[in-house]
Order: sequence, then structure tokens, then C-alpha cells
Amino acid sequence: MSGSPLDSLALVALDDLVLHEQIEPARGARLKQEIARSEVLADPIVVTATGSGRWLVLDGAHRTVALRELGLRAAVVQVMALSPTGARLDSWSHDLPRDAIPVGLDGPGPIGGAALVATVERIDGTGRWSDPIAVTGPSEPGSRAMVTTAVARRYAALPYVRAVPGSPAHPGSGARVTWTPWSAADLVHLVEAGITLPPGTTRFVLPGRVLGVRVGLSMLVAEPADVPPGVIEGLRGQAVRTYTELVHVVEAGS
Repeated sequence: MSGSPLDSLALVALDDLVLHEQIEPARGARLKQEIARSEVLADPIVVTATGSGRWLVLDGAHRTVALRELGLRAAVVQVMALSPTGARLDSWSHDLPRDAIPVGLDGPGPIGGAALVATVERIDGTGRWSDPIAVTGPSEPGSRAMVTTAVARRYAALPYVRAVPGSPAHPGSGARVTWTPWSAADLVHLVEAGITLPPGTTRFVLPGRVLGVRVGLSMLVAEPADVPPGVIEGLRGQAVRTYTELVHVVEAGS
């Protein structure tokens, strides 16, 4: 008999979580305020092992930062493997407003190289898409990250909307930037080198993600070794309902 999805829950030190993307300050401030108000971590942070004793955050960067700023020491996480049958690396598209597309958006990266960093497509008033224009850079992870950051800065101040690549454009969009997915090995390389990417440039597909595990902040004040026994066992003992149909989630604050 297969185990419960809650068997993947663990209690880890916040200091052992590492981020691969920067956070969006306004979104982070809203989330911190909400967590402080509710005094609850509503969903586990999804992580994978880096191989160096730390945990790479796949989903929950803003929650990680919020918990740290609130002075907490531990977090409940869901551990996933990066594999063809587990968590998979993908990317986001960013839809830019038609009336505020920056000049030079679809120009080449500031560093030479032939690796594809992103593509840019224009969208006219009738919804017709242009042919994708390639933005290229070096294949070495650190240099590619520099190009990614430089391109993202060209529109960072604009109210862009995240979209799944290949999906219809958001109403009012005039251009779409689609980021090329990273490999798991390159992403871990960046993390170990202390390099973080711009927000919203990577996306993880997380099959079997657990939602609705509510943990009071009082349980996360101490280091994991000092948390009373049975906390994780109690969380793992909850009833689980599994959904297989397509679900659409509206992001708070979007």
C-alpha cells in the first residue's frame, strides 16, 4: 500500500533554505503582513535537497523571507525530488502592457553568446503574434544569469503579468517575454555560488503538491531540534483529499 502524501512533510531550519530567485518586495510585504495577522503558515514550502545539506526552495520564496523577517527559526516543508516523475523545471512568460513596452526589449543580451536566454514576441491590437525574436547569451550559468538579470531589468518597473508559455496573451498585452528553462544542475550551481535570478523567471511543475497544511507560528519559533516531539507526526496524521481534475488558482495580490 502506498504511503500518504503527507509523508513528504519535514521540519527544517529556516537558515538551511536557499533561494534561487529574488522576491518581489511589494508582494513580500503583503504576505508578511498576512502571515503575521493570521499567525499561521498556510501551506508547506516546497523544497529539494541540494546535496550540500541545504534545501533549494522550489515554491515559497516569499514565505521563506517573511518567516525570517518575523524572527522564526523553523519551517514546515514538503520535500520533492527533481526528476522526470517528480518536480520539473519550467519557465514563465511575462506579458507586458501594450502602451509601455521599453525600447530595445528584444535586443541581444549585453554579453556575447549563442545560448537562448529568452524569446520576445510582439502582439498587435488584433491579437496577432509576431515571430519570436531570440535573446541570446553565454551558456555558462553565471554569465547567463547576468544576461537574464539585465534583460529583466528592462521592464522590471512595468506591471507585467505572468503567464504559462503557450497560453493566450493577457488582455492589453503588447509583448511577451518567454524565459528559457534552466537545467536542474545549472540552477543548483547558481545557488551554491550565491547567485539569484530575477523574480518570476523560473517555474516548477509540482505534481503531488500538498496544500492546506496549516501550522501555527508558535510551532516555528525554535530550532527544529528544540520543537516538541510529535509535531510532524501530528501533521502527517491528518486526513487527505486528492483532486485529479484541472484547477485554476487566483494569486492573491495579483
